[in-house]
Amino acid sequence: MRKARKAVSVILTLGLIIGLTSWVSAEQSLMEFLFLKSGKKVKCDAVWKGMGDYIWCSRSGNIKGYPNDEVDLVRTFQVQPLFNKKVNQSLASFRQGDWDGVIREASDALILDPDNEFAYTNRAAAYIGKGLFRKAIEDCNAAIEANARYGLAYSNRGFALELLGERYHAGMDYDTGCKLGSELGCDNYTRLVVEKKHFNVQPIVDNLVDRSLEQFRQGDWDGVISNNNCPGIRPRGCGCLHQPCRRLCQQRPFQGSTGRCQHGHQIEPQFCSSPQQSWVCHGTYGV
Repeated sequence: MRKARKAVSVILTLGLIIGLTSWVSAEQSLMEFLFLKSGKKVKCDAVWKGMGDYIWCSRSGNIKGYPNDEVDLVRTFQVQPLFNKKVNQSLASFRQGDWDGVIREASDALILDPDNEFAYTNRAAAYIGKGLFRKAIEDCNAAIEANARYGLAYSNRGFALELLGERYHAGMDYDTGCKLGSELGCDNYTRLVVEKKHFNVQPIVDNLVDRSLEQFRQGDWDGVISNNNCPGIRPRGCGCLHQPCRRLCQQRPFQGSTGRCQHGHQIEPQFCSSPQQSWVCHGTYGV
């Protein structure tokens, strides 16, 4: 029976990952940059050291040379490969549904290049997977500030807005992303604006609650709270409140526990065992 439950859990998790990655995405860092000592950076399809005292940049068939003494050679030829590796690792983690891995690798990439739209957008996609939609929006804003013509940043921001119920602004972002070349933005715009089909957030809520329950069983109290982001998605979801209630009771900040439990019980008296949880906190510890 336990094996069957585990198999079902794996299938549901895979289904959630596949479903989520159909509407939000991460991307590989394909373009190279030529970093200038003035602080500016030039996007190129390829960068190389050529004959003479010049660094060469090729883009869309056009080639331009920059004097060596104007180019930040360390950032261009040493730091940049490390950055690209981190961004591409974050993409691999995204495809596996490893949101923490995406966040870790993208954050490392941003240490190397603090103004890179690829890293911010990839990390935003992982924040969406974890239910941290406001953080996702902040990262998308940073990506757009770095490159206002990066379509995927608008598409990912639109998806976070949609999951927060802000469908009008989500549609605007999907439209902008589509016009800037994001195929995902076009797909989301068609789904939300043309076909009037809203994304079903319930699988994300269920996954977050299940994950917090597993961490509760393992005694990982901080993990229960950090992974229980579903109140931000569905504030009136009993399961979203129930697990933090139990965690707070275990760590003995009893007033917080009682408030969470009572709130959950008011929402769904038949499902939440919050009166019993509150009684345990009161009766066992004499609060």
